[in-house]
This record gives sequence, structure tokens and C-alpha cells, in this order.
Amino acid sequence: MSRKLIRKRRIFKTENWKIGTVPNLLTFSRIALIPVLIFSFFLKEPWSTLCPLLLFMGASFTDFMDGYIARKFEQTSKFGAFLDPMADKLLVCVTLLMLAGTGSLRGVHLIPAALILCREIVISGLREFLAATGQELQVSWLAQYKTCIQMLAISLLLGRLPGLITALGLIFLWISALLTAITGVAYIKASFSFIREKQSRLRKLLKKTKKYPQKGQSEPAQD
Repeated sequence: MSRKLIRKRRIFKTENWKIGTVPNLLTFSRIALIPVLIFSFFLKEPWSTLCPLLLFMGASFTDFMDGYIARKFEQTSKFGAFLDPMADKLLVCVTLLMLAGTGSLRGVHLIPAALILCREIVISGLREFLAATGQELQVSWLAQYKTCIQMLAISLLLGRLPGLITALGLIFLWISALLTAITGVAYIKASFSFIREKQSRLRKLLKKTKKYPQKGQSEPAQD
């Protein structure tokens, strides 16, 4: 094992991967609410109309609380940093697919939903790639606003109330899609900039190695 790999392993201390913290349990509860949310959406009982909305709002509240508790009581962890965004993506993507599949989103309004889904897939791939290099994408303030507006839009649409409420939900969905595109492009540009920088350093290192071969290596034969 190279020194580089050893240094990486030293970064991930055991306590940073602790699973049973309050923030992580809240994140697990958010994931556990997803199948319950799906089930409640297809209930035909009169009293069940607002169940998906209330469940989604509860899940969204855990997203706020796990981050707040983690920072307030110093319970941040590497596992939580991995699990929290994954739970958010699962919640949003599953709910959007459910709204689209049942016709709550149709026509031109499928565009922002598709844009959000595609962005989440691409950015997740970039995060995995950068994680393999020991880097990570920092969440920008604009992305945080995007998440809030996105949650608000989905909440309004889950209410399945005709008229102004649904119209506001669609408007906020388009706004969140616009912010999704802006932040997605910013993340992609930052990632490509990092990749180009790594490639440039590698090329310089290769040139230096060829120009000054290590001791014990023979010079290339000259014709």
C-alpha cells in the first residue's frame, strides 16, 4: 500500500464513521418514510388526501433538523455526510416520479422534473468520482436555496389542491429547476477545472521525470 493510500485512510478516523448518532437516525427515518409516502399517495380514503403532504413535510423537517443537530452538538460524521444527500435525492426523485406517473405533472411541466432528476444523477456521479480522488463538492448557498424551493414546490403539488395552490407549486418547481441547472453547471465546471488541473500536474510530472530520470535508470539509447 502506497503512502498516498495510507494518508487517505488516516483522514477517515473511526469516530468520523459513527452511525448511531441522532442526526444519522433522523436521516434514516427520512429514508424509511419514503415507502410510507408512496403508499399514502395511492390511498382512496377521504381522510388520506393530505397524508402525502404531511409525510413529505415531516421528512423535509428531518433534513433541517439532522444538519442543525450535527452542527450544534458536533455530531458531524463522514457517514452522515454521505447518507444525508443520498436521502434527499431519494426523497425528491421518488416523489417527482410518483407525481409524473400519476399525472399530477404532465405536459410541459415534466421538463423541470426531468431536469431535476438528470441533474441529481450527474452530480451524484461527479461526487463519487471526486471522492475517489479525496475531494468533495461543497454545497453552495444557491444550492441550499434551491433545495428549500424544491421542497416547497413538491409540498404544494402533493396537496393536490386545485387552483392557486397547484399553480404556485408549478411556479416554484420551475424556479427550482432553473436553480438546479445553474448550480449543476457550476458544479460541472468546478469538477472539470479540477480534472484539468490534475492532468496538467501529471503532464508536468511526466515531463520532469523524462528530463531528469531517477538514479539507476538508464538514459534512452541514441541512434
